[in-house]
Amino acid sequence: MEKMNFIMFCLGAGSLFLGMLVYPWIMRVKKWFINLGKTKVVIQDNPHYCDDLQEQINNLAEKLARRDKDRKSNIRRDVREYLAELRDNK
Repeated sequence: MEKMNFIMFCLGAGSLFLGMLVYPWIMRVKKWFINLGKTKVVIQDNPHYCDDLQEQINNLAEKLARRDKDRKSNIRRDVREYLAELRDNK
């Protein structure tokens, strides 16, 4: 009976050791099967897309610069008109 227990212990220890050795590869294969079903989106380099973005950035920068310049000139005009109005009221 003790010989049988020793054999069972050795089989259990051997299968545990074998499982520990094989486990990382089993997980890799599992991940590979899971990723096999997923669709992957491939983003291609499109230089025209970058050019379009650069053009949009330039247009926006020009628009903001013009808006700021117009705002400053409108404020100056309003101040001049107000000062002229104050001079006329004296």
